[in-house]
Amino acid sequence: MTGAHPFAGRKGSAARDKFAADLFAAQGGRCRMCQAPIPATLRGRTGQRAAVVDHLRPWRLRPDLSFEEANLQLICRSCHAVCHSIEAAHPGDAEIIAQAKERAGQSW
Repeated sequence: MTGAHPFAGRKGSAARDKFAADLFAAQGGRCRMCQAPIPATLRGRTGQRAAVVDHLRPWRLRPDLSFEEANLQLICRSCHAVCHSIEAAHPGDAEIIAQAKERAGQSW
């Protein structure tokens, strides 16, 4: 399935900011995978500890879960690179990808 990313063109939008702020609070201000602190100023950060909203089950495979908080995690850019490699290793299988991301987070 193709299409625009659910948050495309929305950096700084109210919807993206609300998701990020809710995840930040729920996760205690830490990356869900490596537990490193994420800066409270979620906007405009480009360092490796900058916040990224990641979909456990990729939005291209499960667009119905694009805005479901249970399918979202706030992670740092370093961990986001790990998530991309997991998605590349398991193309087309949203559940295997979600399980692998959760395992990767537990192994830190």
